[in-house]
Amino acid sequence: MKKIKCHILLVSLIFGGITPCISQEPDTLIQKLVGQISDSLYTNSVQRLQDFNTRYELSDSIGPAGQWIYDQFIGYGYTDVVFDSFTWTPTVGDTPIVSRNILATKPGFPASDSLVILGAHYDSINDWLSEEDPNAPAPGANDNATGVAGVLEIARLLEPYSFEKTIVFACFAGEEVGFGGSSDYVSKLYFQGTPVRLSLVFDELGYQRIHTQFPVVVDGIIDYLDDALRTAQLGLLYSRKLDPYIAFGYYGSDHRILELVGPALLIIEELRFPPGVHTEFDLIDSLSMEYATEILKMGLASIADVAKFDVVGIRSSDEKSDTHIPRTIILNQNYPNPFNPTTTISFDIPGEAGEKQHVKLNIYDLRGRHVKTLIDSELEPGSHKVVWDGRTEHGNTVSSGVYIYNITSNNTSYSRKMIMLK
Repeated sequence: MKKIKCHILLVSLIFGGITPCISQEPDTLIQKLVGQISDSLYTNSVQRLQDFNTRYELSDSIGPAGQWIYDQFIGYGYTDVVFDSFTWTPTVGDTPIVSRNILATKPGFPASDSLVILGAHYDSINDWLSEEDPNAPAPGANDNATGVAGVLEIARLLEPYSFEKTIVFACFAGEEVGFGGSSDYVSKLYFQGTPVRLSLVFDELGYQRIHTQFPVVVDGIIDYLDDALRTAQLGLLYSRKLDPYIAFGYYGSDHRILELVGPALLIIEELRFPPGVHTEFDLIDSLSMEYATEILKMGLASIADVAKFDVVGIRSSDEKSDTHIPRTIILNQNYPNPFNPTTTISFDIPGEAGEKQHVKLNIYDLRGRHVKTLIDSELEPGSHKVVWDGRTEHGNTVSSGVYIYNITSNNTSYSRKMIMLK
């Protein structure tokens, strides 16, 4: 979060005075995904980013931090992940510097007419020390490991699903030194003529609060009030603890650059500059990960709502609920991964309600040798999961290494990798 003084206008959400932008009934698939946000994975990612000690743009660790983010996207199953390089010149000195955004793209299906962007800056800064010593401590847990880890966690959850619009998960460099990363990305979008339906930016999500309700600010400009209201309402719909507000006129984050190519909003905690931000004391110990996780629910719901799932809703045999049946097999990443000794594999099967399909789920080693058959039976369309205890068909515990799990149904087959780590 780049520190810029500004006037802030907060508007309370009073439903009696506005027209609801969304249905007041939760979408069952979004509700399912919101419930799958992993507190432990999210917290571990914030801690890992903090552990780089600094992610200042001129530090020795900014490169490894970017590589770690890139590797997370790859590990979640994304194949279109790029380092998007740009050049900028520091205010001190005249030597051009090459920095890198990390962009993971999930193409829309069957053909997207516009982008939905979920972004956060991964660089950090120590206002007192970084210019004199680029490697001085700037752990940036709140600003903005919470945002980057949030982008990663939502990317993990959405990877198995198809959407009508293309989603770009963007981790920007250079926000703290002049918005270099987002500015370069916006320039490329502009000259390519790429339309953007909505950009959502995470920045500072979790400074410790003692309140039972968690204030969260959705910041934009008045032109995008409908999108801000919709996002805030989604926060109320999918989190019982969030207390959203709409704000206008804050210029301290990448959303102000992204709004040059389409509607853009910032999601941020209410306390804009908490103690320790931009210093060596911005540590995970000062955060409420519960607070930050609740904010993620709003962000996930907003992205999924705008991008629109490519699914069909079918009434299940249980008249009390709706079950979303996918058009194709969805094979999720196993969790936990790496694992020891057990892991859960979840998947979704397409088809008409009540019509069973024969499904096979097998484990193989990297040499293609069969390890274990987990499922070989008729299953109803919908969501399923199975636990693997790390044992072979003969009951022997497998050794550490990478294994492939493959699902087949109706001549369609998908595979993913998982790691047993002892």
